[in-house]
Amino acid sequence: MSNCATKTFEEFKKLSKKERGDFFGSDSGKLLSVIFAQQFNTDFLRYIFKLAAVIREISITKRGRDHLRTLCSDRVAELFFRQSSTRTRNSFQVACLKLGMQIVLNGDEATESTAKGESELDMAHTLGIYSDLMILRHPEPGFVEEAAWHLAQTGEKIPVINAGSSQDQHPTQALLDAFTMFEHFQQYGGFAGKTITFVGDLRSRTVRSNVYLSRNFPGITFQFCAPENHQIEKDIISFLEKHEIKYRICNQFGRPEITCSDVIYMTRLQNDYDSDDPDRASRVIEGFVFGPTQLEWLRHDAIIMHPLPRRSELDVKCDKDPRIKIWRQTKNGLWIRMALLTIIFGQDNVLKNDVNFASMFIR
Repeated sequence: MSNCATKTFEEFKKLSKKERGDFFGSDSGKLLSVIFAQQFNTDFLRYIFKLAAVIREISITKRGRDHLRTLCSDRVAELFFRQSSTRTRNSFQVACLKLGMQIVLNGDEATESTAKGESELDMAHTLGIYSDLMILRHPEPGFVEEAAWHLAQTGEKIPVINAGSSQDQHPTQALLDAFTMFEHFQQYGGFAGKTITFVGDLRSRTVRSNVYLSRNFPGITFQFCAPENHQIEKDIISFLEKHEIKYRICNQFGRPEITCSDVIYMTRLQNDYDSDDPDRASRVIEGFVFGPTQLEWLRHDAIIMHPLPRRSELDVKCDKDPRIKIWRQTKNGLWIRMALLTIIFGQDNVLKNDVNFASMFIR
């Protein structure tokens, strides 16, 4: 772990993302906690994509599945979810089980010590003591990072994985999205130089993490299609300009924006926190939807993605088209998270010695 200890979390947050990312590494220089997408570099991405592909191949046979279950059979994972989740929670849970890990589920405030007045940081500390890994999802901005910092400062070197932090970031979603794009475009000359169009409500933590990850792929261009009050935020624009990544701001979503896109990434309206909106579970942004008409404008080699859950912004009538990759994303989430867990616990080296891995791994 990088030597940049601070007395308070407020002091720690003033450090650069590079320094904070280094802090969440391990003593051996490997990944420990996964908090934000800026921790991943190009070499790491290529490595984890290959590892995920190998795990997928190994999982085809019973012998392979039995082998995978031996890799982390001595580990206990704590899934601490303070925010609703289906795909992320279940994906991590199944990933842990497939690697032989024991899991403990927490998140019901009514039955936990926080109902007695205990702070959530103290609760995270307690759960960290009982486990080898904490997978944490929380509605409060910055809480996941603070919990990881707190555990490190108190001597509990427990890996923490950010499974969604308010509207901050969702780094493992960005990993599985990039894996999906990377694999698809291998047959079309590679991922570099593609145009990715984000559509809808761009205040999404998934969009943020995907943009941060993009600096590892040369020549990427972004289109941000959203009404002004849902457009990409200024700090993301500053990041793009700092790293000289091309982008276009579009306040409409029509044929011109679709035909020049390699990836259309749909998002739902981010009104989860708006308790005053009785229809918040069904609302969409008018004019920023994708259906059969838009599908006719899409190039044959382009793809449609969505982090899910979706509403009617992506019409189910499109689902049978092979360019719709939402279920491929969902499947890839399992393989990427299994790969990430093996890296954190150093079991990727075991896989590298497997015959199956050696035939696919590019050194």
